[in-house]
This record gives sequence, C-alpha cells and structure tokens, in this order.
Amino acid sequence: MAATRAREANRLYVDVEAEPAGADMAHGQAERLSAREVLVAVASRRGADLSAYQTMASEWAKAAGFDQLVREHQSLVAMAQRWESTLDGAGLPAGVLAQARQSHEWAGLLSALRDADDRGLDVGSALSELAKLEMGTVEDPAAVLRARLACWEKLTGGQWRPRQDLVAGLVPRSSGIDDPELARAVGEREDAITKRALELAERAVRSRAAWAKPLGVPPPNPVVAKAWWDRLAVVAAYRDRWRITNPSTLGDATDMGSLSQAAHRARAQRAGQEAARLAGLGPQTATPAHRGMSAPPAAGVDI
Repeated sequence: MAATRAREANRLYVDVEAEPAGADMAHGQAERLSAREVLVAVASRRGADLSAYQTMASEWAKAAGFDQLVREHQSLVAMAQRWESTLDGAGLPAGVLAQARQSHEWAGLLSALRDADDRGLDVGSALSELAKLEMGTVEDPAAVLRARLACWEKLTGGQWRPRQDLVAGLVPRSSGIDDPELARAVGEREDAITKRALELAERAVRSRAAWAKPLGVPPPNPVVAKAWWDRLAVVAAYRDRWRITNPSTLGDATDMGSLSQAAHRARAQRAGQEAARLAGLGPQTATPAHRGMSAPPAAGVDI
C-alpha cells in the first residue's frame, strides 16, 4: 500500500469484499471486515511503507547477499558428506570413527574440517598424521580429533597449500559430489557467488567507493581489464562477506573475528595488490589505502 500526499486530502478506496465463492469454501464464508480493519492489517505488514520496487530490491539483496550465498553453498557441500568420507579414508580405527559419529561433537568436527579446508589447510594430510597418534580410551573421539586438528594447524603453521579452485577468490570450489541434483545446486550457488562478487565490484566503481580508489581503474586492454575486474571482485566479496564498512580497502587488520576471516583477508590482499599492478600503479604512482586519514603517495600499494 502506498499513497502520495495530496494538497488538501487523500481518499483511499478499500476492497472489503470477501474472496469469491469457491476460493476456500472448506472454511465457510469469510468474515467481512471494515475498511478501517483492512487498512490497519495492510499497514501492519512488513514492508508496507516500501514501494513494490524497493521491496523487491530489498528481498533480492537479502537472497543474493554474498554471505547468504556462501552459507547456502557450505550447507549444500556439507550435505554431500564429503568430510565423512575424508575421515573414513584417514586411517582411523573403525571403532573410533563409530564412537565419534555418536558424539554430540560430530557436527562440530565436520564443521572444523570444512573451515580448515576453507583456510587452505591440507586436511587430508593432517588427518592422516593425526590418525597415527594413539587415541587410547577417550570418552569423546570427535572432541579429541577436533582439538588435535586445531593444535596441528597451530603448531605446523597451517602447512597451507595454494588454492586455485576458489569461487570469487575466497570460497573453495566443490568437486566430487556424486548426487547430480546436489552437484547442480552447488554449481548454481557458485555461479551466483561469482556474479554477486562482480556486481559488488561494479557498484563500488560506479559509486567511487573510497576503498576501491587505491586499486586504480579498469585498464584499456579488454583481457587485462577482465583480470582487473576479477581481482577487484575478490576484495569486494571479502568486504561484503565480513561486513567491512571501514573506508580503507581491507578494513582494520587488528579486527579479525576468526581464522577464516584472516585467511580470506590474505586472499583479498593478494587480489588487491594484483589489481593495482594490472591498473599500472607502479612504485611511483601507487597510493596507499585510506586509513581514516589522508596520506601522501608511497612506494608500492599498501592495502
């Protein structure tokens, strides 16, 4: 419902007739409401003060938001039970795995494996090494494995492997899903994530967002320009995924909420540096990212 302000008065015509006969006869004749009651009901609905376009745009932004798409992707990948098969092939005793599956920490262990893989840890190798350790008679093997995985990552420095199979430069691309319907759904989310990241990048350039200025402008060469847009999209996706509102390109480096965010930030930083290079920002022309204050030109691109 919407109405513009008239010079002297506004007149609203309200349909108070019940649904046509046969629409829902199973529940009997619908109760007739007064015009006032109808208006109060309509005005109380969420989004009643928005235009149809604004409501549609708001719902689309929510549905197509980068964070929402990533969460949907993660949920679908989890449904593929990839990490269960990874644990099955790690060499752990069958009795230990059976006991772990009955634990209330089992879901947390699978989530920890997914997050570690997202950060770039070679989870398969880590589990193979952890399987060699004596488990003994522990009450909760799932909790023990989760704790040992965290310790392994910390003590070994992560043993990161380069990730080339990333969607929008941040999200690991899934593979090896046997269920064709599930694989299709995952692929659709990955396409939507890529599209959303590029849309965010284009919006930043159109609005001349402060965070994008240190990364230059699209190069004239179409091939190089595409590479530049792809890298700008990674930075835009990182900012949207972690709700960065700071005008500096990557936000405050000391405000890391999780290891996953730190890993994503590192990927976005590399992408930003490559974007600046592709834009022709050499040592003499590059400018640092805004950090809440103006700064003079400096050597290299500090994002």
